[in-house]
Amino acid sequence: MKEAERERPPGRPRSADIDAAILAAAVDLLIERGIDAVTIEQVARRAGVTRATVYRRFPDKIRLLVAAIGAGQDASPPPPEPVDIEQMLAIWARHLALPRLRKLTRRLMTSLHDYPALREAYWNASIRRREEAIRASLEHARDRGRFPPPPTSASSRRFSPARSARTSPPSPTPAARTRSATSCWPCSTRPVTAAASDRCDHREDRMGKIPVNFTGVRVTALLELYLRWLDSRDRHPILGDEWAQQAIALLDFDFDQFKPLGLGRFAVGVRSRMMDDWVRAFLGRTPGAVVLDIGCGFDSRVRRVDPGDGHHWYDVDFPDIVEIAGRLYSPRPGHTAVGASVTEPGWLDSIPRGRPAIVVADGLLNFLPEHDVRRILTQIVEHFPSGEICFNITSPVVRKQREKRPVALFTKFGIAEQWFPDDPRDVEGFHHRLRLAEVGSPGDASLLRRSPLHYRLLVALIGLVPAWRNAGWILRYRF
Repeated sequence: MKEAERERPPGRPRSADIDAAILAAAVDLLIERGIDAVTIEQVARRAGVTRATVYRRFPDKIRLLVAAIGAGQDASPPPPEPVDIEQMLAIWARHLALPRLRKLTRRLMTSLHDYPALREAYWNASIRRREEAIRASLEHARDRGRFPPPPTSASSRRFSPARSARTSPPSPTPAARTRSATSCWPCSTRPVTAAASDRCDHREDRMGKIPVNFTGVRVTALLELYLRWLDSRDRHPILGDEWAQQAIALLDFDFDQFKPLGLGRFAVGVRSRMMDDWVRAFLGRTPGAVVLDIGCGFDSRVRRVDPGDGHHWYDVDFPDIVEIAGRLYSPRPGHTAVGASVTEPGWLDSIPRGRPAIVVADGLLNFLPEHDVRRILTQIVEHFPSGEICFNITSPVVRKQREKRPVALFTKFGIAEQWFPDDPRDVEGFHHRLRLAEVGSPGDASLLRRSPLHYRLLVALIGLVPAWRNAGWILRYRF
């Protein structure tokens, strides 16, 4: 008894239930928001404990997430010892089809390369255990004469669903480090051999940067990406786009020239977050729906929303933007990129009819003349049997302000805003099936509650001026 008392740490014994609640909350938030957006405060609130309770167990977020990854993997019961190759594949297929495990793995795939400690934890908790089980099965099959070659680490990894540079063992070889540093995502996953060049097949220089030389409205794709990146770096991000950093790092473009417009990250964060939520809600109540994101630019919305099985997502933008976006982000099932201008005939031809759809035009329609907006919305409504359309617009008061004080960056790149409707209900006149369903504001207090005080005061002051109170809207229509 005295020996047991000496071994017990000082203080009150920790509650196993509280430990489990904290780890479960961390896994839930990791799945929902991604690594960068998870905070200790959010975990404590979700677990129903104080921040001090979390900090007593985990001194920082990374150590908490390391433990959470282990808990997330352990929560899924390991497959029993397989007896042959067919059974092994069937068991692992069922195991990896578990929805929670799939979502956790998907989140980790996009961020592990930036967090070595988490990468090692995931390797030890999941990949290593999986490879050991696969290796044992291959040895069993070989002993029975059903699998002639001796199993190796490389052969077992061919059966591993997480076979990529992002989930390879910690401390990669110098050759692997060279390839991943100088290649795009597809090239970084190729085996490095003496015959293989370390030069990427897709990029223009050895530093892995994609050259970008945009003018006109195309520059807004870079500006929106920059503002989402700024939001992701805030202490309390509104949107928390964890993929923006990856895209910024890969583009050879002087983003510093966008700094004067940095305050725009709050408005972009609010409207993108609001539209993400609308898309999730629509998909949740509409099985088999289609998502159409027009003028998507370099947005990672399909990854943030993470639609489930049965939904198909189409991103539409200029062919050169779509080509670059395809080099920034890895492919994913159920996602198709369409290189086309929405103002040209036939841009909807590759999108299937007969299924309900939600259409997103985030930061697009303001840059088109009204007759083009009317034609695009009419084409969408007549292409799908039912659905919703989400977009943002600004009022004529903004046009007057632009005429008095033009945005220097817009003048430099030849960017022109063209559509400034007087009232959101004016859009209902574009087609008899269009009905205004919801009006949101870039100054939404619930989403800005954690933004800096100076910006909240600015929004409050703007709200006191009647002419500016409704200077912009975030809109959702049904049809």
